[in-house]
Amino acid sequence: MKNDRLVSLRRLSDAELVTGLRASLARERDGTASVVAHLAELDTRDMHIREGYPSLFVYCRDALGMSEGEAYNR
Repeated sequence: MKNDRLVSLRRLSDAELVTGLRASLARERDGTASVVAHLAELDTRDMHIREGYPSLFVYCRDALGMSEGEAYNR
C-alpha cells in the first residue's frame, strides 16, 4: 500500500503535492490533538493506574504500543 501511495504522489504536480502535504499535516495535527485530549482524560480518571501501569508514560508505551519518544512527547 505504501508503494501505491508513493507511485500516485509521483503523478501530482508540484502545487498538488504541496497542497496534499498541507492537508495531511492538518489531519495529523487534528489527530494528535485528539490523542492528547483522550490521554488527558484517561490521566484525570487515573485509568492507567487502575490498569496496573505506574505512569501514563508506561501505559502509552506498553499498553498502546507507542515508542518511548511518542509516549514522552504526548
